[in-house]
Amino acid sequence: MKDQFSIGEVSSIFNISVHSLRHYHKIGLIVPSCIDAETGYRHYTFDQFQFISRFKYLRSIGLSLEQIKHVFDTGKSEDLKLILADIKAQKQKELLAIQDLFAKIDFITDYYSFNEVDDTLNLIYKKSFPERYLFTSDRNQTSIESMDISLHRKLFAEKNKEISFMRQFSYVLDFDALMQNVFKPLCTSVLLNSTNKVNPDDLAVLPAGDYVCFCTHILNEGFDITPLMTYANRKREQRPTIVLAMEYEDHLHEYYNALYELQLFYPSKTL
Repeated sequence: MKDQFSIGEVSSIFNISVHSLRHYHKIGLIVPSCIDAETGYRHYTFDQFQFISRFKYLRSIGLSLEQIKHVFDTGKSEDLKLILADIKAQKQKELLAIQDLFAKIDFITDYYSFNEVDDTLNLIYKKSFPERYLFTSDRNQTSIESMDISLHRKLFAEKNKEISFMRQFSYVLDFDALMQNVFKPLCTSVLLNSTNKVNPDDLAVLPAGDYVCFCTHILNEGFDITPLMTYANRKREQRPTIVLAMEYEDHLHEYYNALYELQLFYPSKTL
């Protein structure tokens, strides 16, 4: 068996570039067993291979060069376990972020895959929803523009950067005004993916259950919800506890021409 291996041979065996091996030598991490005094060539011995293999493995599970050097210098397994615990916690955090991203991708894919809007125009229909959560704008705003600005200012504030939300926007509406064919929002909101990190003052809970729905271009001055008004008038002794205009956004432009789904929540016995 060979007594020594050149830096090129070690590079080939472990798939580590010669440049990297030189750097590891420079920082005292993987030090050659000897260096030729005349040529400066680095040589390694076979008994260093397990050390290099361990180094490769620790790199593969996320340890930095500094962390590996610390573990090798101290030789304490407790140090390694502490580092591994930190790495695991960080990766779990990253995993949650990836899962959240996947949920958003699935949501937006379904959101823009909806192709039955034309079939629901001028029709009243019922949809069942699970419990949902809204992040709301300040309620002291008087125009949709100021409401939207308030919402975005809060949503993208540094303190709220960890809030997970969907793209879908909505307005909480005044029911009496709506029954006069008047669009009067009380606040604007965005659908949340999670209530984690959300200030309770900014949170609104939509109960699970059946909602009476109707699609219209609610931001157009000439919007017409006559069928919905007729339905509500037949139930005039009963009032919905929640009235939403939930954005469909069936295109990527024309803000004021976006389609909205009106969602009215009546207690289940009144549907």
